[in-house]
Amino acid sequence: MWQLATDGLQGALDELGIKYTINERRRVLRPQNRLPPADCIGRTWQCGTIQLDMNLPERFNLTYTGPDGEKHRPVMIHRVAFGSLERFIVY
Repeated sequence: MWQLATDGLQGALDELGIKYTINERRRVLRPQNRLPPADCIGRTWQCGTIQLDMNLPERFNLTYTGPDGEKHRPVMIHRVAFGSLERFIVY
């Protein structure tokens, strides 16, 4: 399943001409033009992430009926805009 997801993401990035690196240890594709935001004391933070999830639809046996009348397995996309909201709260 990892290879199928990686191949799909790599194909999409290649088609769009977006440069990326693969972190095999963490199993993550990273765009190379990423600019993490920094706070007032210079620490960088991860903000938004988009994750492709092929595991949960399989685990919950989710399907949908496509235009061809056949059942297909969906792919879930998880999106987080800010990571952790606490990073942006000022006390």
